[in-house]
Amino acid sequence: MQTPWGDTEALRADRLGPGPRPDGRQASERHQRRRIFAALVAAVASEGYNSTTERQLARESGVARSGLHKVFPGGIEQSFLAAVDILYKDALTKMWAGYHSESDPERALHAALSTAAQAALSQPHASTMALVHIYEAGPAGIQRAQRAAGELGQLIADSLSRSPQRAQGSAELPAAIAGAIQMLFHDRLRRGLQDQLPQLADQLADWTLSYESPPAPLARSRAQVRPIHRDPDPDPGIRLLHATARLCAQNGYRNVSVSALAREAKTSLRTLYERYGGKQECFLAAFEMTRARTHAAAQAAFMPLIDDWPRAFHAAIRAILRFFATEPQLTWLVAVEVLAAGPDAWQARDQAIRTFTFLLDPGYKDAPHAPQIAREAIPFGVYFMIHHHLTCGRPAATLPQLAPLATFLALCPAIGAQRAAQIAAEKPTLPAAAPPPPVRFDLRAGAHSRSR
Repeated sequence: MQTPWGDTEALRADRLGPGPRPDGRQASERHQRRRIFAALVAAVASEGYNSTTERQLARESGVARSGLHKVFPGGIEQSFLAAVDILYKDALTKMWAGYHSESDPERALHAALSTAAQAALSQPHASTMALVHIYEAGPAGIQRAQRAAGELGQLIADSLSRSPQRAQGSAELPAAIAGAIQMLFHDRLRRGLQDQLPQLADQLADWTLSYESPPAPLARSRAQVRPIHRDPDPDPGIRLLHATARLCAQNGYRNVSVSALAREAKTSLRTLYERYGGKQECFLAAFEMTRARTHAAAQAAFMPLIDDWPRAFHAAIRAILRFFATEPQLTWLVAVEVLAAGPDAWQARDQAIRTFTFLLDPGYKDAPHAPQIAREAIPFGVYFMIHHHLTCGRPAATLPQLAPLATFLALCPAIGAQRAAQIAAEKPTLPAAAPPPPVRFDLRAGAHSRSR
């Protein structure tokens, strides 16, 4: 396999002989690092980060486990994060070079994203490790991905600030756009669709440039919502789903065991395995329950205002954020821990995000001037805002404060900055819709239904 450090087979065969070297110990360690980094790319591409073992890495690299620990005392995690740091630094350096290759801000943004796409396309396995599998490394991996998104956000902010009609936009808008771009690159690489990245990069640049400055800065809402106190559900299956959310929020997905889930839900391991089959299946069922309830809350707020699409969307996003604020543990599961739960959870997340395009369809079908990619990118941007809000340590109770920016992000490409800002600043004029009935799951039928 070809990697940024060379071909894995050639590097494995290129072992240094025993004895002292004229160029010293540092050169020997550099050589081992290259072999370890290249082997990591191959191993993670084959098995994923969580399933890669030191024995496999030693076999792939030709570096003994004792040698691995001499170079990286922290083992696989330290070597993986060090490799990702190099990949991010190289990609961001190339992206900024592409950006500075053009004096026109619009062409500069296109050049930057095109450079990033070409870099990913030239090294798909390494790029997948850095943009997809990085989340399996837990909080340290998430922090690195956020720093990379932050630097992309700075580039986007610089590009928009150089354009007179875009210079006065929200400081948080470039961050949301950057998060959507990063997530869509993640999506294409995860699905093996890296050949789409060059075209996607141009589409995302056009989408970014569709945002003009609002007539006045967007005000952040001060809304806060208290979490719901929930009595234990009589159904042990539902108790298990809430136990999954609680324990993942407390300990992280990787540190939750099936026995701990059963104890937390006050049920038996037999019940857990009969209802769900295992830990990941329980996690995915909790994710789907949360998605279904979020969808129901959005639809209940959206449909009464369907004839006034901008206000319908504004009502729906407020309902979504309010629901998340009332269910902080479920929200943490779907917005943060899902990244640690592996490929099946990533697929479920991306599919769930796409189900919310129904909130955009009525407006964008009548907006042929809006970039076509906007319908796909905007839900990912809103999701990133929620994820970033939580991982920066802000409480879920304050998620409703994101509503003005999320509304502007969604509406501006379709109806323009002035109208979008006006809607984003409005307070609801109708009484809040009654909460949707809770979603129950018939696990034997493999479907969920409304309780009556």
